[in-house]
Amino acid sequence: MTDPRKLGLSLLLAAGAGLLAPTTAGARDLVVATTASPRALDPMQANTTPATRIISNILETLVEYDYESRMIEPLLATSWEMIDDRTVEFTLRDGVKCHNGEDFTAEDVVISLGPQRYLGDGAPGWTTAREYFLIESVEAVDRLRVRIRNTEPDPLVLRRFSSWMSQMVCGDAYLAAASWEDWGRNVVGTGAFRLVSLDSETVRIEANPDYWGEPSPVAAVTYTVVPEVASRIAGLITGEYDFITDFTPDQFETIEASGSAYVVDGATGNIRWIVYDHRHPVLADPRMRVALSWAIDRDLIVETLFRGQVVVPNSFQSEMFGDMFIADHQPIGYDPDKARALIAEAGYNGEEIAYRYRQDFYPGEVQTAQILQAMWRDVGLNVVLELKETSAEIQQPGLGIYNLSQVIYWNDPIGGLWRHLQPGGFIPNRENWSSEEFFALGPDLFSNDLATRRAAFAAMLQIVDYGGTPGTFLHELPGFWGVSNSIEWKPPLEDVFMDFRAGAISFRD
Repeated sequence: MTDPRKLGLSLLLAAGAGLLAPTTAGARDLVVATTASPRALDPMQANTTPATRIISNILETLVEYDYESRMIEPLLATSWEMIDDRTVEFTLRDGVKCHNGEDFTAEDVVISLGPQRYLGDGAPGWTTAREYFLIESVEAVDRLRVRIRNTEPDPLVLRRFSSWMSQMVCGDAYLAAASWEDWGRNVVGTGAFRLVSLDSETVRIEANPDYWGEPSPVAAVTYTVVPEVASRIAGLITGEYDFITDFTPDQFETIEASGSAYVVDGATGNIRWIVYDHRHPVLADPRMRVALSWAIDRDLIVETLFRGQVVVPNSFQSEMFGDMFIADHQPIGYDPDKARALIAEAGYNGEEIAYRYRQDFYPGEVQTAQILQAMWRDVGLNVVLELKETSAEIQQPGLGIYNLSQVIYWNDPIGGLWRHLQPGGFIPNRENWSSEEFFALGPDLFSNDLATRRAAFAAMLQIVDYGGTPGTFLHELPGFWGVSNSIEWKPPLEDVFMDFRAGAISFRD
């Protein structure tokens, strides 16, 4: 394997970081063994779990959401004011330096969210990020004040600017990048860590010596791709790796019996699901999509693969929605007889349906695919498994079924189901599915009246489970990490971000 210390010196220089500066005295280097390396570290290019684990150590948001208090806290912005029901003004923290030494100001926010990076069809980040925002305009009021106006009132306006896709970039470095792709491999932000190198097998970040906040006790982190779970576990036990990701509960005993590591688990606020591409000639019939869903014994998957340590959600929702959780919704369940009846009604004649998956990109992904194939075979469906290497291969149009996860970014249906399925969202944008009935409920979901919002969301759940059916939920996606006994690490709450900032990690030796 390539020595990560030798990787990407040119990237570091291109980012304007110069020679490696000394880090906090006594700080430690860490190695994280994971299943995949992100292709970029701008979220508007890399909307994936491997990127989510890393990016917020490098790029920061204007405000931060405290999962324990459920409150919005200052970060790059020290204060904010709602000018009207569509406009929020942020006052930025003075003295914040970018990784290239430039001051972080309101102009950096304008570049981060304006037409040069995000806003509008011609912006390179628009296609990926548009499901996350309602932005109409971004204006610098003065050096440290920025005003953001939405297209409509938004009950989640501050929550959006604390979360995924709203990470700020440093404008000078962004504009100096040779291309959008080059920028993604050389991102420059304000975070506690700066990017040193990125390739298909490793990512290395190092502590930012000029960080405005409390310095981390971590000097550097190298994320390295180790595809086989057995190799990840062996490396953790021998001390080659400090953290590992993506394993299932049947490996807990091996890790903890070693005496050198322990298991951390946490709720990731993420629903594991599968997508039915309606361009497939069989899946164009909604009865076939519903039949696929009725054939799945989700409880058996959870018990078999996760020993009951994750839950089957009530459709595409979570109790973290609070007042927007529709407790009396009856989600689609396991009824193979209903599946068989729908299959017969649709006139299915045994045509092949491809199911594309990756080598445990999600925990237990290979075994889940095999179990699902057996369940579908039991009701008479000819589903063929196709192991792929990349997300692009998984999402090729018209082939059948593929794996996905739905992160609930804002503790609300707008941040989960609507974000993925809204016009221009991930699924409609790929033309996997469309429903005018579903889309028409969107305005009510943004109402200030709770009863109106709840009624709209309840109707949406009925559509996705029993009507239009873009796919089906499987289970909450677990977050399991193997951690060296020498480390005290605070696991993420309702997120997959591996936080290595001060306060999240310390060392026992």
